[in-house]
Amino acid sequence: MGTGCKTAMVVDDDVFLRRAIAHYLKDTGLDVLEAGTGDEALELWDPSNPVDLLVTDVLMPGQTDGLSLAREVSEHYPATRVVVASAMDIKPSQLPDRAILLPKPYMARDVARVIEKMC
Repeated sequence: MGTGCKTAMVVDDDVFLRRAIAHYLKDTGLDVLEAGTGDEALELWDPSNPVDLLVTDVLMPGQTDGLSLAREVSEHYPATRVVVASAMDIKPSQLPDRAILLPKPYMARDVARVIEKMC
């Protein structure tokens, strides 16, 4: 992995999937924050401690789904790289600029390929 990312946030209501991705990212040397919903992610977000990489699911409980979270982060923190993971048919026009779609289901190597491209 390149040196462009130091901190990541993984947002997914599936705790097992979230922890698996977080564990993988930690193994690559990243500091990782975890959130179970988009609302929780926004509460954890600390502008004084930048998040370099956001990996978010789309469908989650709460007011803020993954696409809304991705758009908000991209708008307010344009340096943050965004990966949107979904089993839904997401069109490129639904994603923020420069965001990458990671179709579900995926394997660890798919995550690795996307993260290497982003960081």
